[in-house]
Amino acid sequence: MEPAPPPQPQPPVSDMRARAATGASILVLVNLVSRGLGIFSIAVLARLLTPDDFGIVSLAMIVVEFAQMLTDFQLINALVRHPARDEHLYATAFTMAILRGLVTAAGIALAAVPAALILHSGHIRDVLLVLAIVPFIDGLRSPRMVDYLREIDFSRDVTVTMIGRVTGLVVMVVTALLTHSYWALVAGTVSASIAMCAATHLFKPFAPRFGLRDYRLFLGFGGWMSIAAVTNYASSKLDGLIVAGHFSIARFGQYNLGVQISTIVTNQLADPFQRAVFSTLSSIHGDLQRRLAAYLQAQETMLGLLLPVGLGLMLVAHEAIIVIAGPKWTGAIIVMQFLAPPMALATVTVAAQALLMAEGDTRTVFVRNLITMAVRVSALWIGIVWFGLIGLLVGAVLSGLFYLFITLHLVTRRYHISPLTLFRNTSRVLAATGAMVAAVSLLGWAIGTPPDHDFIRNLIVLVAKALVGGCVYIGVLASLWRMKGRPAGFERFFLEFLMRTTTPLRRRLMPRRS
Repeated sequence: MEPAPPPQPQPPVSDMRARAATGASILVLVNLVSRGLGIFSIAVLARLLTPDDFGIVSLAMIVVEFAQMLTDFQLINALVRHPARDEHLYATAFTMAILRGLVTAAGIALAAVPAALILHSGHIRDVLLVLAIVPFIDGLRSPRMVDYLREIDFSRDVTVTMIGRVTGLVVMVVTALLTHSYWALVAGTVSASIAMCAATHLFKPFAPRFGLRDYRLFLGFGGWMSIAAVTNYASSKLDGLIVAGHFSIARFGQYNLGVQISTIVTNQLADPFQRAVFSTLSSIHGDLQRRLAAYLQAQETMLGLLLPVGLGLMLVAHEAIIVIAGPKWTGAIIVMQFLAPPMALATVTVAAQALLMAEGDTRTVFVRNLITMAVRVSALWIGIVWFGLIGLLVGAVLSGLFYLFITLHLVTRRYHISPLTLFRNTSRVLAATGAMVAAVSLLGWAIGTPPDHDFIRNLIVLVAKALVGGCVYIGVLASLWRMKGRPAGFERFFLEFLMRTTTPLRRRLMPRRS
C-alpha cells in the first residue's frame, strides 16, 4: 500500500484572499469577454436563422444536458475537495469520466426517436444523434486540470473556455452563412467540445490510465450532488418545455432567446464566482468561522454586482432585443422583462451552494432542489392553465423568489447565522439600485419607446439608459459608502478588483522610477 501523502499546509488568510480575488477577477474579465462573443453570435445567428431553428436545437440541448446531469458525479469538485494529489485518484476520475461519457452518449442516442415523437419533430432526432458524441468528448478531458483549481489559479481554466467559445463561434457563423440552417448551432457545439478537450491536454497532459480504486470517494460526494443537479436542471427547464408543448417550437425559440439574453451577463458573472468561492472555501480546512466570513463577503459581492444588472436588463429589454436579435424576435421582450430580475437574484445563492458543497452537505442541496422543484411545477402549471403565458411568467418569478428564500433559510439554520447578518452590508446596494431604477424609468418615460424597425434609435436609447443607470448606481453607491466612513464591503472589494486588474496596464503606461 502506498503511503498517504502529507497534508498540504494552508496558506495565510491574506494570501488566500488575494489569490481568490485575483482568480475571481480573471474569471470575471474573461467571462465578460466570452459573453461579448456570445452577444455577437446571437446578433449574427438571430438574423441568419429562424425561431424554429433555435427552438429545434434548444430542445435537443435540453435532452443532452439532462442526460449529462443524470450521470454527473461531480468528479472535478470531488477532486478539488480532496487535498491529496494521487495518481490513482486521477486514473479513477478519468475512467469514470469516460464511462460516464459512453453511457450518456448511448442514452441520448436511444432517446432520439422517443424525443422526436413526443415533440413532433424529426429534426430533433437527427440533431440528437449528432450531439450524442459531445458527452464522450467531454469525458476525455485531462483530470489534471484540477491542480490549477486547487491552487486557486483559474487562468488555464478560462483559457480553455475561451478556446472553446471562439472555436464554436467561428464554426457557427461560417456554417450559418453557408447553410442558413440549424446545423450551424450543432456544428459549433461539437467543435467547441473538441477544442476544449484538446486544450486541457495541452495545458496539463495526462497519459490515459484506467482504474476504479477510489470510486467510493467520487460516489460519496457526487451521489447527492448528481441527484441535486438533475432536479435543479429539470426545474429550470420546465417553463421552456411547457411553452414548447403549449404553443409551438418557434414560440419556444423566442422564449429561450429571452431567457438567454436575461442571463447573458448574470450567469457569466455568477459561474466564475461560484468556482472561485468553492475553491477558496474548500482550501480552508477545519475553520468554519473563516469559511463563513469568506461566504458572507462573496454573497455581498454577488448582490452588489448582479442586482443592478438584473433590474437594468428589465428596463432595457425592448431596446436590447431589437438591437441584439432584430424585430422578428419581439416575442422575447416580455420574457426578458419578467425573468431578468429574479434570475439575477437567484445567482446570489451560488455562494450559499458553494458553502454547502465545501462542507460536504450535499444532501441538503438535494432536499432544497426537490422542494423548489415541487413548488415550481405547481406555480407554472397553475399559471399556464389559468392565465396563459403571463401566468407562466408570474409563476416562474414567484418560484424563483421561493428558491432564493429557502436557500438562504437553509444556510441560516444550518450554520446558526442571523438572517440580518446575510445582508448586513447591502443597504447601500439596495439604495443605489433603487435610485438607478428611478433614473432609468424616468428617462424611458421622457424619451418613449422607439419603434421596432428603427435600429439606430433603439441603439441610442439602449446606450443612453445604460450610461444613466451605470452612472447613477456608481455615484449613489460611492457617496453612501463615503458617508459611512468607507467600511469593508462590496465597494472596497470592487476597488481592489479594479486596482488588481489594471495594475499591469498602469505599469506599462507609467515610466519606471529610478
